[in-house]
Amino acid sequence: MNSSKHSKQNEAQEINDARKPYNIKQLPIELIAEIFFKLPITTLFHCKYVCKSWRVLFSNPNFTRELFSRTLNWLLIHVCNSLFGDKFFLVDIDIRSPSEPKLALELPRDPNFVHLGAQIKGSCNGLLLRKDLSYPYLGRYCISNPMTGECLPLPECYIKPSVVGFGFSSVSHVYKVVFMQPKKGEGWVMTVGSKTWRRLDIHNFKGAPPQHMIYLNGFLHGIVCSSQNGTMSSLQQYLNRLNGLSASTRSLCGFDVENEQFQQLPAPSTLEGDQSSTHWNLKVMRGCLSLFVRDSDGVNMYCWVMNDYGVKESWTKDFQIRERSVPRVLMFSTEEEQVLALENGQLRFFSVRQGRWRRLVVSNEVDGIPREINNAFFYTPNFTLINDMIKS
Repeated sequence: MNSSKHSKQNEAQEINDARKPYNIKQLPIELIAEIFFKLPITTLFHCKYVCKSWRVLFSNPNFTRELFSRTLNWLLIHVCNSLFGDKFFLVDIDIRSPSEPKLALELPRDPNFVHLGAQIKGSCNGLLLRKDLSYPYLGRYCISNPMTGECLPLPECYIKPSVVGFGFSSVSHVYKVVFMQPKKGEGWVMTVGSKTWRRLDIHNFKGAPPQHMIYLNGFLHGIVCSSQNGTMSSLQQYLNRLNGLSASTRSLCGFDVENEQFQQLPAPSTLEGDQSSTHWNLKVMRGCLSLFVRDSDGVNMYCWVMNDYGVKESWTKDFQIRERSVPRVLMFSTEEEQVLALENGQLRFFSVRQGRWRRLVVSNEVDGIPREINNAFFYTPNFTLINDMIKS
């Protein structure tokens, strides 16, 4: 009799417990972390503000590094003008279905750049190298993380660089900033987190038109070419002698972030010694070094991709755009033959097959993205604090 009574009571208690709403915050932190690894960035961004324990989790470098290793690329849009101030938007884009609405998330404003904002000079592992527009001459540079809202000012370098690079060494696990001033043959390098700049002997290095070097695989990449008076820079002459190239060769250059040395990189065979192309530009697409070349008549632009890093024979011509303007290509899908580009302040899709452009439509869950934007590039969000990144 008593056992039957206790059995009914236990059953009633189980029913009551099942009816009670379960609080996810009561789950073990290890299980919560595994759940977070599977959530989209837009959801994760709000999760860190839910409660203290979750905020502590997002300040744990072990968790945020693992999260970063599982995070896909998003399109980071930068708007910087007197009307909208300095804003960042994360946009989820699938180039396979460009007609579908896209989701955008506005990131909190950085209080250090409320008015004039700052230009983006480099990106590496979720960190940005930015130049404060409030300091027009020498410029104040800083490392920022849009996902955490942090900003780390860099020590003043006392030169006005025309070529800038920001990269990471996977050997010593440090971030470095490189400044170069071609006319004076000066170069400076600094390890982020230190307080001193060290001199680099670059002679008359002449960099790529965008005035910054592209980071990939532990190297900063740029274009080295002959000077306007027909003479080669000292760095170019040195690299050519090492590789047995003629004095007229335009070449690609890599700066090893770890040992702080320059080295030659092979260009596509058909472009060796080329002086007719009016525009060369380097980018990273689908994890590969890519070279955009505009022909001498200014009509056609070609994209070459180095599929196997450092191997000359691996260069392939991916696509061609017939357009007199110079769009900034952001993404290319071989399967869909679609190109995403930034042109005249607007995001546009170009169909290689149809040979025409169409504007990208973004549906926002926050304030609307202005019609004209300043910059856009693919970016891997990183919730790791800057201090944890530079100490790792």
